[in-house]
Amino acid sequence: VDIGADALILSGDIMDRVTESNLRYLEDYFSKYPLPIIYCPGNHDSIDEYGVHRQMYDRIGRIVKNPDFDSFDFGEFKIVTIDNGTKQISSEQLEKFKKELSGDKKILLVIHAPVRLGEFGEVMGKKISGYFLVGSEGDSENAHAFVKLIEQNDDKLIAVLAGHIHTSVEYNLTNKLKQITTSSALIGYGREIIIK
Repeated sequence: VDIGADALILSGDIMDRVTESNLRYLEDYFSKYPLPIIYCPGNHDSIDEYGVHRQMYDRIGRIVKNPDFDSFDFGEFKIVTIDNGTKQISSEQLEKFKKELSGDKKILLVIHAPVRLGEFGEVMGKKISGYFLVGSEGDSENAHAFVKLIEQNDDKLIAVLAGHIHTSVEYNLTNKLKQITTSSALIGYGREIIIK
């Protein structure tokens, strides 16, 4: 299948839960694309029957090689994925992200739960619960540090792509940086993003 793109980027919730049949379906589906598939897991992609998020990595590793944190070099820029599906950011993820930001290439950041910052935070914070936005009241110290890191490095980031809210919106995080979400692919919706 040629979709005329350089990569297919998925920002999580591609399956409702991790099951053997869902994994087989995705492996078969992804094998048809002759392009990189960049897949940042969401909260649905990683929860097992006991609600333990990180324990699923050994199973989804068949379709997501580095689910916690990954980096893909596209020459002039990088795509970095960080699993924040449960709105948690580990110290290790923060350190890896800082290291990527210290490099000489701009970064397209792909996460699952959008960050609560700037215009995006103001508009969406009024429309949806803080459960859906990283950096909301009650979130961990690391989650707030992650949002601050994005804000302080907006010149190093091309954009932030997120999922979780299952709606297509685009608002500024800062004067220099947008956060873009898309509606559910389950209903056939996607977005074309051209990086110039």
